[in-house]
Amino acid sequence: MQQFTFYSPTDVWFGRGAADHAAEYLKKYGRNRVLIVTGGSSVKRSGAYDRLCSVLDEAGIVHTELSGVKANPVLSKAREGIALAAEFRPDIILGFGGGSVIDTAKMISVGAANPDEDVWNFWNGSKKPSKAVGVAAIPTLAAAGSELSASSVITNEETLQKNGLNSELNRPVFALIDPQFLFTLPDYQIGAGCTDIMMHTLERFFSNIQGNYLTDEFACGLMRTVVKFAPVLLREHDNYDAASEIFWASEMSHNDLTGLGGNKGLDVHRLGHRLSADFDIAHGASLAALFCSWARHYKDSDPARFCELGRRVFGVDSSDPEDSITAVETFFSSLGMPVCFSQTEFGVLPDERVVKLAEDVTNGGTAHWGSFADITYDDALAIYRAANR
Repeated sequence: MQQFTFYSPTDVWFGRGAADHAAEYLKKYGRNRVLIVTGGSSVKRSGAYDRLCSVLDEAGIVHTELSGVKANPVLSKAREGIALAAEFRPDIILGFGGGSVIDTAKMISVGAANPDEDVWNFWNGSKKPSKAVGVAAIPTLAAAGSELSASSVITNEETLQKNGLNSELNRPVFALIDPQFLFTLPDYQIGAGCTDIMMHTLERFFSNIQGNYLTDEFACGLMRTVVKFAPVLLREHDNYDAASEIFWASEMSHNDLTGLGGNKGLDVHRLGHRLSADFDIAHGASLAALFCSWARHYKDSDPARFCELGRRVFGVDSSDPEDSITAVETFFSSLGMPVCFSQTEFGVLPDERVVKLAEDVTNGGTAHWGSFADITYDDALAIYRAANR
């Protein structure tokens, strides 16, 4: 094992009826004024929001609501929440929804604690926050794993910048996780969520720092779990065993456990953020559309690593890395995800638009990054062009 630091302090209640413990956990941590952040429609149609409010009312916990968070969360909605927090003065922000809702709750938490600073400055990296109100989470979607992570990704819709803040201030105080929320999701959301879980783990597995056997075992075991149970959940939406395995995989995929000793670059995420910011495509779909083009671009950098993935996760006994990449591609397709641009809602792009993507994601060719292999402007352009089919 290589050296690492690990901090994952979120208090978790996992299982049926988790949200019913909200008042209990709020009182446990001395919180009495709650700003609830939601997407709005699904949690209200199901009755889950009203049930949560009843639990809080019975316990004498004061609460108010910010609803309407989009699937790709935007800065303006977070600013709306920060303004509401200035009036209501909550002592915790509760994200009740998917990763976009919880990421928005995190931005509100930071912004409300720093009213004299433009919150976007923390997300664009020009300032570093030192305090936050605090966040709790009731996730309704297994995907981003934001409820156990230190990250929050938000789009500034005026500039089309999609930036993330990684800070321990973003770690939720507690998370109440009920796998039954997955029962009512459409196939597309399940597929996109499972893709995001896989990608959080794949992008940690593909690190240029290796020699972390147990970490790799965690990562490969998690991915095998998704490969096994995602098809079951797609066939049987009310299969609790499948839903619970997928939801717990979501939590472990982004709390840093599956990358300990390596380096977390999330290289394909950065390329995918450009697509979701420009075209409002589902996050998981943007990643599926790009991963195999990224993998084929870099497969000769470390062929053995790709073959190890194929062997340990998909049972592919081959010395050709292309066979492992094809196994991933086939799996994403089985989830109903696009594996190239022609399968997305925006379709094949004119080449000048592809060039613009590469320019934007590398800040005009000045930026480069990579935890497995360096991604420059030329690399980004080649990957986008390969996916543009």
